[in-house]
Amino acid sequence: MINRKELLEEQLLRENIRKALRIVMKRRTLQEQYIRRIVKKLLKEGVKTTPPDTTGEGALKTVLQDNLSQLEIEYRKLATAYEQRESFANHFLNKLERELDLADINRDSDQAAGLEEAVEIDVGDEKDRPPEYIDLEDDEVEEEEEVSEEEEFAAGMDINADKTGRDVAFGVWKSIGSNILTAYSKLHNEEDRAIFSEYLPINLKLHFEDMEAELSPNVPEPNIEIPAGSEEAAAEQSDEVEELGAEEGELGDFEF
Repeated sequence: MINRKELLEEQLLRENIRKALRIVMKRRTLQEQYIRRIVKKLLKEGVKTTPPDTTGEGALKTVLQDNLSQLEIEYRKLATAYEQRESFANHFLNKLERELDLADINRDSDQAAGLEEAVEIDVGDEKDRPPEYIDLEDDEVEEEEEVSEEEEFAAGMDINADKTGRDVAFGVWKSIGSNILTAYSKLHNEEDRAIFSEYLPINLKLHFEDMEAELSPNVPEPNIEIPAGSEEAAAEQSDEVEELGAEEGELGDFEF
């Protein structure tokens, strides 16, 4: 049978464990804030001071700089559920990749057409056609079912995906899609086009994940050491000392 002393010791142990976990979680939050601040600073400095290695990289950076803010604003507005934001990101990326592929196909077709000679085919007079010939021109052509712009935009996607996210992504694409495709059309070097078409979707996907991590507090935090002497380290030590001092006062003394 557990006596009073053991029971009080168990309660004290559990309470201290809970308080220690809160301190650990707070430390991790400070660590993430620190690393995010450093990364953002490096990104800004890199964009301003580092010239691109290729024209494709330069076009990619320009497109990201010009359009990321609008994507982020609309993404953050979808605050009701994660499914809305997931649908937004997936629909936008799906449309982007389809349009880049289509741009490549059209470009290849135009190049091939320029190399081919026009071939004139003499199909003969109607009176010269044999009696077995069947004329289909007068047959009624079955009308295709009308598809809304939003449905066409979502081609290839799960029809059960959140429609709010889909429609918001459609609106953003109508606003910035032509800018992206215009930048891509100006790249004629194959290496530049490959860099742009491959890394633009990847970068956008990473930015969507980063935005979601900021919106979702339950995402596991990275275990990163904060350099000694930094502002974050000093702030963390101060907070921990104050918190531990307050918690020691809360625990009080036990007499057994």
